[in-house]
Amino acid sequence: MIASSLPCVLMSPGPEDEFKNPYNQLLVDSLVGVTDTVAFRWKRALFGRWEVLHVHWPEAILFGTTRKKKIVKAALFLAVVGRAKMLRRSMVWTVHNIAPHEPLVGLGQLAYKAWTSAVSARVHLNSGTIGLAGGRDRAIDVVIPHGLYPYPTSGSRVHPRASEPNRLVFFGAIRAYKKVPELVRAFKATSDGWTLTVAGEPFDLKLEQEMRAAGSGDARVKILSRRLSEGELEACLADCDAVVLPYDGLINSGALLLALSRGLPVLVPNSKSVRALADEVGQEWIDTFEGEISPADLRAFFRFVSEVDRESPDLESRGWRRIGDAHAGLYRRLTGR
Repeated sequence: MIASSLPCVLMSPGPEDEFKNPYNQLLVDSLVGVTDTVAFRWKRALFGRWEVLHVHWPEAILFGTTRKKKIVKAALFLAVVGRAKMLRRSMVWTVHNIAPHEPLVGLGQLAYKAWTSAVSARVHLNSGTIGLAGGRDRAIDVVIPHGLYPYPTSGSRVHPRASEPNRLVFFGAIRAYKKVPELVRAFKATSDGWTLTVAGEPFDLKLEQEMRAAGSGDARVKILSRRLSEGELEACLADCDAVVLPYDGLINSGALLLALSRGLPVLVPNSKSVRALADEVGQEWIDTFEGEISPADLRAFFRFVSEVDRESPDLESRGWRRIGDAHAGLYRRLTGR
């Protein structure tokens, strides 16, 4: 038996990890005092005592820089899933993506499917992923929304104007599905007095080269091909007027919630989950487009930013205390506490 009166949750990524996504730190902080949360480690997972295994990105656990490392991690993860099933431990998957952005093969694919087929519960950030992630039919499906991003220091959510007007920003890790080169090419075909800053670390050298080639020769395009510190990102968002996130198949996006948390209008592809979010926060904060982003989409967004009146997005339902309590309630339900 676990000595603590709180559910013991083994989480990936967890409290001892370096968080690339602020969502995870905010979630861990919201669980202090309501769960005993520890970081996923192979030794803990295979030999330690825990009641709930909560994984956000199973593909991240399976990632390896060499084929051998991928095989070893896949075998270990299969063993973890097998142990959880044998000991009747609960497994929770937060469905950030309905499938890995980069395909898994061989044993990695087998381990991923073993996980999705064995989970006890799926946490959805919005209802748009229910029924799309696959896996076990008897698993519990719950919707716990993505929380807002509080300012690092106290301040209003009402966003100040940029030091120079008409600054558009894309930020976040740059991967093929986010369509950044396509965005840059579309932007270069506009002439509306705007500038574009792309800030984020490319997934690979080929993608960075394509992105830079797309922006070459246009002084209005600024590319920062590296991961920004928290302070640099906050400064970047404080000095822009709007955000564009032209992801392919957008369902969930922490970047979208961060932009809204900073009082910035956002241009994103149209989807069921995006429409639901716009209904929640206010239609004046989210503009959408269909298909691949085009110069016409950007020009329409520039008008949307300048001509539509807005005060601040409605994010009151996304406080982290409520989100932490919802997760704790799920853990108690799974463990019978």
